[in-house]
This record gives sequence, C-alpha cells and structure tokens, in this order.
Amino acid sequence: MGIYEQGIHNLHLFIRYILNEATYEEKLKIEQWLKKDATNQQLLRSLEQLLHESQLDLTRWNEDELWNKSQPSGHSAFSS
Repeated sequence: MGIYEQGIHNLHLFIRYILNEATYEEKLKIEQWLKKDATNQQLLRSLEQLLHESQLDLTRWNEDELWNKSQPSGHSAFSS
C-alpha cells in the first residue's frame, strides 16, 4: 500500500471514529494513538473541525474533495 492509499485508509478510519462508526478494534487503535501525544489529539480535533465546517455529506464523501478542501488554495491531492 502506497503512502497515498495508506493516508486515505487512515482518513476513512478517522472519519468512521468521528462518526462513531468505527469497530471496537479501530476505536482501540485510535484511542491508543491519541494517548501517545497531545499533537495527535489536536490533529483529530482539527479533522473534526474541518468536517464540521466543510459541511460535507459524509454519507457520500469523496477523498479528493475532502483533501482539496483541507489544502491551501492552489494545491490538490495530486500536486507536487
């Protein structure tokens, strides 16, 4: 699995966690990650805020759309 695919997999996992749709094992994995570092907690809070502010329909979300909304103007998921 490449970096992009791994990032998308993790994004799916975090969103499922935020929406309370993660499995028990996924919740444990994220909660352990959150306990490791306060920065991890801030990253999850930032993702929650981004999702709330973007008002995306999370029942039909698109990874590239979410990624592009999180990037400064002029950047995209595939730009270098």
